[in-house]
Amino acid sequence: MSAPGNTFVTWPRVALDDDGNAIAAWGYSSSEPGGHVIAEAAYRPAGGPWTAPTELSVDGANAYPEDLAFDSSGNAAVVWQRENVIQAAYRPAEGPWEAPTDLSEKGTQAMDASVVLAAPGEATSAHGNATAVWTKVEEGDDCIFEISPCFNSYTVQAAGYNIHIPPSEQIEVPEAGSVGAPVEVTMPPVDVWSPELDFGDGTQVAASSATHVYEEPGEYDVTFASSDVLGYRTVVHRAIAIGVADESPDPDPESPDPDPAASASALGSVQGPVPAGDPPEGCVRAQAARERALDLLTSTRARLRRARSSAEARKLRHRARRQGSALRRARDRVEVSC
Repeated sequence: MSAPGNTFVTWPRVALDDDGNAIAAWGYSSSEPGGHVIAEAAYRPAGGPWTAPTELSVDGANAYPEDLAFDSSGNAAVVWQRENVIQAAYRPAEGPWEAPTDLSEKGTQAMDASVVLAAPGEATSAHGNATAVWTKVEEGDDCIFEISPCFNSYTVQAAGYNIHIPPSEQIEVPEAGSVGAPVEVTMPPVDVWSPELDFGDGTQVAASSATHVYEEPGEYDVTFASSDVLGYRTVVHRAIAIGVADESPDPDPESPDPDPAASASALGSVQGPVPAGDPPEGCVRAQAARERALDLLTSTRARLRRARSSAEARKLRHRARRQGSALRRARDRVEVSC
């Protein structure tokens, strides 16, 4: 597993899961002067060969693996001591090792770390809950070597890894918007650390809710990322279509919702004959905009039928009214352009 030859290996640790998969961790160093001990790990699937070692800790100081955990879903965690700081790395099932994370405070002395990892039931990859504990050592004020006795203070500390994936239905992103018009994105700030919203056009904000104005039309991927208390990231994606702003006023917002089928029929009845040859470019764009508007309205009405609360239904009815207005405007543009 470790590199052969003129090397130094210490502090080996190994763990097995219920299926016979194995993970081993150890400290590795070359014999070159000034070399440091690096925490490494390797994985072996049941009945298969060991993978190449992966360096877990960063060079520049000695890192000694102290404990390794491997759960029934294939998630793994390793804790080690580096410059009196307890660090950890997490490996989701069948995935790569994540970047190391400091567990204890820098500038203090920590040792004797242990970690437990569990993903019971139907837990999936990257859902293993971990708990790490270690001992923090604080020197007493009367520690004068060979003059008076030194009474240190020992404190047990702990850190938890409970990765939180925000439920996708909780983040609210409009399906469509217009250039120059504010777009509001919201995510309930529950169990969310280090939130970050990326609107897909190069704009990012460190918040769970924000309002943004797009300057160009197009399809954008809105992402919401958050961390747990140890810094592990999860991301939720949503798509939004931004169109060109329309200057025509909206009709009465209290007017009845249009029926998609009736609207489509009406659109077909008012277009009239199409000239021979290819249609004008403006006509093609107008027809495409009409189809997009009809698709959005149809989707919203389908979601309205599945609404799980009165608040959600009220929001979807309001959205359907706005999309119905957009559909009527698109119909008018088709009539003019075609």
